[in-house]
Amino acid sequence: YGALTGTFVAIGGLPGPPRPLPGKVTAKDSAGHKFTVAIGKSGKFVMSLRAGVYRLTGRSPMVTVNGVEPTCGIFAPPVHVRAEKETRGVQVVCPLK
Repeated sequence: YGALTGTFVAIGGLPGPPRPLPGKVTAKDSAGHKFTVAIGKSGKFVMSLRAGVYRLTGRSPMVTVNGVEPTCGIFAPPVHVRAEKETRGVQVVCPLK
Protein backbone atom coordinates (compact mmCIF):
# COMPACT_ATOMS: atom_id res chain seq x y z
CA TYR A 1 0.00 0.00 0.00
CA GLY A 2 0.92 3.62 -0.49
CA ALA A 3 -0.47 6.92 0.79
CA LEU A 4 -2.14 9.50 -1.41
CA THR A 5 -2.66 13.00 -0.01
CA GLY A 6 -4.25 15.97 -1.67
CA THR A 7 -7.00 18.54 -1.82
CA PHE A 8 -10.37 18.84 -3.51
CA VAL A 9 -10.69 22.39 -4.87
CA ALA A 10 -12.84 24.70 -6.97
CA ILE A 11 -11.18 26.88 -9.60
CA GLY A 12 -12.95 29.67 -11.43
CA GLY A 13 -16.22 31.42 -10.72
CA LEU A 14 -14.85 34.03 -8.33
CA PRO A 15 -11.38 35.47 -8.95
CA GLY A 16 -8.61 34.23 -6.71
CA PRO A 17 -6.77 31.07 -5.75
CA PRO A 18 -8.32 27.57 -5.71
CA ARG A 19 -10.92 27.20 -2.94
CA PRO A 20 -11.23 24.00 -0.87
CA LEU A 21 -14.40 21.96 -1.28
CA PRO A 22 -16.12 19.52 1.07
CA GLY A 23 -17.57 16.35 -0.41
CA LYS A 24 -16.19 13.01 -1.56
CA VAL A 25 -13.19 11.94 -3.63
CA THR A 26 -13.17 8.57 -5.39
CA ALA A 27 -10.10 6.71 -6.66
CA LYS A 28 -10.82 4.13 -9.37
CA ASP A 29 -8.18 1.60 -10.44
CA SER A 30 -7.76 -0.03 -13.86
CA ALA A 31 -9.84 -3.04 -12.75
CA GLY A 32 -12.76 -0.73 -11.94
CA HIS A 33 -12.49 -0.98 -8.13
CA LYS A 34 -13.54 2.24 -6.41
CA PHE A 35 -12.33 3.67 -3.11
CA THR A 36 -14.12 6.73 -1.71
CA VAL A 37 -13.24 9.09 1.13
CA ALA A 38 -15.41 11.83 2.67
CA ILE A 39 -13.81 15.28 2.90
CA GLY A 40 -14.52 18.13 5.30
CA LYS A 41 -14.52 21.83 4.52
CA SER A 42 -10.69 21.94 4.49
CA GLY A 43 -10.82 20.00 1.20
CA LYS A 44 -7.88 17.85 2.36
CA PHE A 45 -7.90 14.08 1.99
CA VAL A 46 -5.67 11.08 2.69
CA MET A 47 -6.15 7.66 1.13
CA SER A 48 -4.28 4.41 1.66
CA LEU A 49 -4.32 2.50 -1.64
CA ARG A 50 -2.66 -0.53 -3.17
CA ALA A 51 0.18 0.32 -5.53
CA GLY A 52 -1.22 1.08 -8.97
CA VAL A 53 -2.68 3.72 -11.26
CA TYR A 54 -5.86 5.54 -10.27
CA ARG A 55 -8.26 8.06 -11.75
CA LEU A 56 -9.50 10.52 -9.13
CA THR A 57 -12.86 12.25 -9.26
CA GLY A 58 -14.84 14.29 -6.77
CA ARG A 59 -18.33 15.48 -5.93
CA SER A 60 -19.36 18.32 -3.65
CA PRO A 61 -22.73 19.57 -2.41
CA MET A 62 -21.23 23.06 -2.86
CA VAL A 63 -21.19 22.56 -6.66
CA THR A 64 -24.45 21.76 -8.44
CA VAL A 65 -25.74 22.02 -11.99
CA ASN A 66 -29.54 22.04 -12.21
CA GLY A 67 -29.69 20.58 -8.70
CA VAL A 68 -27.27 17.71 -9.46
CA GLU A 69 -23.69 17.34 -8.21
CA PRO A 70 -21.47 16.95 -11.30
CA THR A 71 -18.41 14.69 -11.27
CA CYS A 72 -15.27 16.82 -11.08
CA GLY A 73 -11.78 15.88 -12.23
CA ILE A 74 -12.79 13.51 -15.01
CA PHE A 75 -10.22 14.94 -17.44
CA ALA A 76 -7.27 14.90 -15.00
CA PRO A 77 -4.30 12.62 -15.72
CA PRO A 78 -4.07 9.36 -13.75
CA VAL A 79 -2.19 9.25 -10.45
CA HIS A 80 0.49 6.64 -9.71
CA VAL A 81 0.57 5.19 -6.19
CA ARG A 82 3.76 3.36 -5.23
CA ALA A 83 4.08 0.77 -2.48
CA GLU A 84 5.32 2.17 0.83
CA LYS A 85 5.58 5.69 -0.63
CA GLU A 86 3.53 8.84 -0.20
CA THR A 87 2.16 10.64 -3.24
CA ARG A 88 1.58 14.24 -2.09
CA GLY A 89 -0.05 17.35 -3.40
CA VAL A 90 -2.65 15.77 -5.68
CA GLN A 91 -5.47 18.14 -6.59
CA VAL A 92 -8.92 17.07 -7.68
CA VAL A 93 -10.25 20.16 -9.47
CA CYS A 94 -13.83 21.27 -9.96
CA PRO A 95 -13.84 23.99 -12.66
CA LEU A 96 -16.52 26.63 -12.16
CA LYS A 97 -17.83 29.07 -14.76
